[in-house]
Amino acid sequence: MLGSERGDDDVPGMLIPQMYVEYLRTGDANEMKRVIYHNAQDILSMTALASHIVDIFADPLTPKRSGDECLRLALWHDDNARVDEAEVAYKAARQRRLTDASALVLYQRYGAFLKKENRRAEAVSLWESWADLDSSDPEPCIELSKFYEWETKEIKEAKEWASRAMMCLTHWRKDWRRDEVWNEVKHRLERLKAKG
Repeated sequence: MLGSERGDDDVPGMLIPQMYVEYLRTGDANEMKRVIYHNAQDILSMTALASHIVDIFADPLTPKRSGDECLRLALWHDDNARVDEAEVAYKAARQRRLTDASALVLYQRYGAFLKKENRRAEAVSLWESWADLDSSDPEPCIELSKFYEWETKEIKEAKEWASRAMMCLTHWRKDWRRDEVWNEVKHRLERLKAKG
């Protein structure tokens, strides 16, 4: 994240306890130089990381900020109920390049954020993008089905999304979680068919 590389004197942190025990057993301190180097690099990295985090909070939306940084900032604000700041950062993240994994997090969390704010119509494009990016997840399809059934009363659209959710579930391994969601979607489809 900081773009710094450690030298050849570094040692993996998981080996340090074993090296220390070996030092206590033998009294040979030669390998302790590597441990001290590793710990010094950790301290310097933490200082640089703290400075980087302060910089992000001081100027969160500068064009140099990456999509992932904006997304993580949005999640932090969202988790801390800082609604206005979260939305600004979500919007910034959406305008920047993201990996597929980060885009999924954005679609899921920003969609949930908008739903919680009772702004479901604004979440539709996020749920659609989520459904397109992860065809095995029925959740965005269910959200869209609910939206079209309850918000816009477009029953045909609601049925299509519920059917797509059912298709997602056909790829799930049969277990209690699949059965629970399957029954929920099946019930939704039956209700929608009765509505027209």
